[in-house]
Amino acid sequence: MACSMELETRTLIERLEIEVPSERVFMIASVIVLSSILLRQHVFNRPSHPPIQIGWHDEFCNLASWHALNMDNKAIIELASPGQLKLLLGQVPRDWPYAFQWSGIKQNIQADVAHFPVLMAYVGTVHGYAHLDVDVLDADNKPVKTLRSSTINTSTSSSVLPGYGHGSRLDSLPRIAAGVSVVDLGKELLPAVYNLQIRLIVGGDNSGCKTTYHWVRFVARKDWEWLAALPEFPFYESNTVAGGLPNSKAGPLWNEGAHRLEVDSVYCAS
Repeated sequence: MACSMELETRTLIERLEIEVPSERVFMIASVIVLSSILLRQHVFNRPSHPPIQIGWHDEFCNLASWHALNMDNKAIIELASPGQLKLLLGQVPRDWPYAFQWSGIKQNIQADVAHFPVLMAYVGTVHGYAHLDVDVLDADNKPVKTLRSSTINTSTSSSVLPGYGHGSRLDSLPRIAAGVSVVDLGKELLPAVYNLQIRLIVGGDNSGCKTTYHWVRFVARKDWEWLAALPEFPFYESNTVAGGLPNSKAGPLWNEGAHRLEVDSVYCAS
């Protein structure tokens, strides 16, 4: 292969009428061969995974189902475009009695924790900190248990996914995104369908703080680490009736070039 490439390289150089010493021709051909091999390895050795099936989710097409928390220090809410939910807090009043501030928005939902026990949020820009609070509600919508996701803050650094070190199937994936917040409800709750209240939290310095949420999703335990490493990975929505949940609409057809913006355009069309 190298000899053939050297001949082709020499022919190309002659056509371009460039004077190149013979030893340089071999060197150029070798670089081309090596680059071709590396590119081939990159294409054929990419991590592969089918599109991820998810349960309840919100891609933030609109905020009709979200409400401000019942507190005086309400967050400023902006939705400039689908998947770009910004929560902001400004300077607190002079007589503010606390060392920091926090607020957020909430929504009551029904989620199939039996099939999709892991709740995840993809957080973008963070000035301060962000996390999810989850209340398990009884028949009267009273909280009986509260869970919290991992906190994303200004100093959060990328790290290897917990439990997946060298030699794992995720070894070739990027490090976990600093903006992926996770809580496994299945470790605290029996497998069932639950009424929950989800709260998206922003907090930080009293001079002001802000964060951007891109999506929030329930996923299967076998898929969460993949989605954490690749938060824009293609997905489709469960369209089966599970545990009494209403039948969900089918998600977009998956293809090799699908990405989050295409998915948003499907879910935000209506």
